[in-house]
Amino acid sequence: MMRLLEKPLKLASAEKAVAFWLETAKEDGIPIPEPKGRLMYA
Repeated sequence: MMRLLEKPLKLASAEKAVAFWLETAKEDGIPIPEPKGRLMYA
């Protein structure tokens, strides 16, 4: 049962990290690269 809960928690943590990085990059004037589409291997 615990493994079923791990993936959503890890995904939420990753999303928070990305959001924090984007916010910090904008504040610091760091250029944010454009998405290149979906990853072929993920």
